[in-house]
Amino acid sequence: MKSKWNIFIWIFACLVIVNIVRGFFSEMVVTESVRQGSMEEAFTSKGVIVKYETLYSSGVRGTAEAHAIEGERVKKGENLVDVFGGDVDQTLISKLARVNERIAVINENRLGNSTFTNDAAKIESELTDSINKVIDAGYGKNIDVVADLKHRIAVLADRKAVVSGVKDSASNTLEQLENEKRDLEAQISAVRHSIYSASAGVFSHYLDGFEEVITPYNMHEFTPDEIDALIAEATSDKKKESNYICKVADNFRYFIAVPVSAEFASAMTVGKRVTLRFPELSGSSFNALVQTITPETDGRVVAIFETSRYVDSLILKRTANVEIIREKYSGFKVSVDSIKTLDDINGVYAVREGIMHFVPVEILYNTEETAIVRTKDSENPLKLYDEIIIKADSYEEGKTVRG
Repeated sequence: MKSKWNIFIWIFACLVIVNIVRGFFSEMVVTESVRQGSMEEAFTSKGVIVKYETLYSSGVRGTAEAHAIEGERVKKGENLVDVFGGDVDQTLISKLARVNERIAVINENRLGNSTFTNDAAKIESELTDSINKVIDAGYGKNIDVVADLKHRIAVLADRKAVVSGVKDSASNTLEQLENEKRDLEAQISAVRHSIYSASAGVFSHYLDGFEEVITPYNMHEFTPDEIDALIAEATSDKKKESNYICKVADNFRYFIAVPVSAEFASAMTVGKRVTLRFPELSGSSFNALVQTITPETDGRVVAIFETSRYVDSLILKRTANVEIIREKYSGFKVSVDSIKTLDDINGVYAVREGIMHFVPVEILYNTEETAIVRTKDSENPLKLYDEIIIKADSYEEGKTVRG
């Protein structure tokens, strides 16, 4: 029995010795798996949004009532603002504003035709939810949200009263509001000055004073330093004065002026397309035309891109961070350290069945650490999930390796 254990011990010892000896003759290597991937040749900078903006002045001094909502798309000929000048009772204007808001909420929510029109429990639940949202918005000091919710609560309360039989239907409520609106308008119509949109676009009553400073007509004149200065001024707390009351920005065609390095711009051609992305606003990217590249100043140029792609809230901004994607490369993603040269051919060493094999590849794009490559030899292709060598003491076709 004891002799049998001795045999097992000797066998185990021999195996250990064999592995140690093999370690002297087969080196340790570091490997990675080949993956699919993509990389972008991009430049990130802050740019100026340049658009066609139609400005509107009131023509008279007084109180303004906006009919269009901030950021809303408006049609040509749409009533944007009413300005009430002269000696007008401010109480009447406030009442009219509230009536218009109530009418808008009723029409928008269409509670009279909703699935819970006659379900008091659902209306009560909606009321509770809206009240809780008002409380949350109040803590967050979000005044616009509070105002919208208060109007919705009023409409829901009206509907609840209708369902419980306390008052007439919502259609009568809407009719009463329309009658009240006509009465109020009749009282103040003598001092009303209405402003209508001369073109379609996006409405805004917020004016930053740059509307006539940065335009499609003068954007080609700015140097990189001047664009930097405009961005700094536009993003500061100090705002310019404006003599206008509102504006409509063309959202079908606008421009982005971005200071970029002359080296990066050298591979762009006027009239060709690049890809843009606004990371703060949207994760999606879209095509834009290279409209202008200004002369170089101290290693930089201003690249101006033209697009008609609508990006939510972008058209109302004066500045934005933008990623300019000159090219996107897709293929096999490998470490730069794995790429070697054999007979003046770039390639990687793949480990297959414990043997080192050289696989030729074409480098599509690389940074200091990562490269995108594709197979160069169809008879000896690189394969997805191939194990390739990042580090080894030596590289040799047909060499036995161990991980």
